[in-house]
Amino acid sequence: MKAPQATDMSSERGLSSWFRRLFNGTTAPVLSPLRAAPTLDSAPAQAHSARAEVDSAWVQHAPAFAPFAHALGIEFNLPVALTTAQQEQALQLTDAVFEAATRDENGPISMPTAALRTMNLVCRPDVEVSELASVIHQDPALAAAVLRMANSASMGSAVEVYTVRDAVTRLGLVESGRVAGAVAAKTLFTPSLKSAHELFAKQFNELHVAAAAAAGGAAHLAMERIVGRSDLAYLGGMLHEVGKSLGLAALAEMMIAGRGPREVEPNVLLHVVESRHVELGVQAHERWGLPRYLTTLCSSQNMAEVSADPAHAELHLVRVVSGLLALRIRPQSLARIAAVVQSLGLLGITPVQARALDASLRTRTQQVHQVLGL
Repeated sequence: MKAPQATDMSSERGLSSWFRRLFNGTTAPVLSPLRAAPTLDSAPAQAHSARAEVDSAWVQHAPAFAPFAHALGIEFNLPVALTTAQQEQALQLTDAVFEAATRDENGPISMPTAALRTMNLVCRPDVEVSELASVIHQDPALAAAVLRMANSASMGSAVEVYTVRDAVTRLGLVESGRVAGAVAAKTLFTPSLKSAHELFAKQFNELHVAAAAAAGGAAHLAMERIVGRSDLAYLGGMLHEVGKSLGLAALAEMMIAGRGPREVEPNVLLHVVESRHVELGVQAHERWGLPRYLTTLCSSQNMAEVSADPAHAELHLVRVVSGLLALRIRPQSLARIAAVVQSLGLLGITPVQARALDASLRTRTQQVHQVLGL
């Protein structure tokens, strides 16, 4: 896939600028192999034997991923199967959560840290477009709200805005600040949302870190491999799994209101959040009026086969980065692994390059934790 020619060099310069600010004055790390990883030849005989067993399991169940699993040092492990009782509870909760989240007209939940930073920035009289855009860029809720407003009928423009920077430029600093501030204030001062976040603080934080790391990683990979547009890949990484946070918020609201169980087992909770998040995300994208490419990316993220058409470049970038990040958090389904393998192949990423990318993503995740104060 070849990347389309960039038409707005100032946008790319702005992207590089906020990358430097985000990562403590340095550019995003260059992809390089893991320094601390021992070579295969230097590994003890026991490790060779264990690795051979791991590789044989991958070869049996996901042969196309076996070379990548070997390079990444990922042991074969599938998600834990639910018991019959857990399956029944998960099914009931999933349907109830989906119905509640579909009825909810609220936008995604903004993280308290990002909300506070935005509100403080909006209060400054000397704030610049690039500065405000870079902060909004880092939070799914704020980015979605500004994009939605910029593309609304009230703005009277037939040209769709794709990036946060362009959205802030169209709206202007005052209106962009008002929209972002409204989302931030809603998160910070609406008791029900605050309680919902506190109930599943760990899970919300995990989702936010994963989104920010996927966004930055996909953007960097686009520039590294000269594929697609880095700014579009960034937004795709940030918003492709927003349905998970919406489902989690809906479940929390149900539990707080007494319409759900007091506690949910971790495996059941994971199933409820994962099972219909794509459908929830697509509905939310359409309801919020987000750019069409983002909705398509969200709906196609778990498809087994996606064409190599340049129009899907950002989707393949996001699938690879998001998939590798997910594998470091917990076991993933064979279907998702197959989707990652397909995108790895279309992007021409070898197992050795995947190991370098994985190392970069782990570093990026640590940086996101630091930046967000989590």
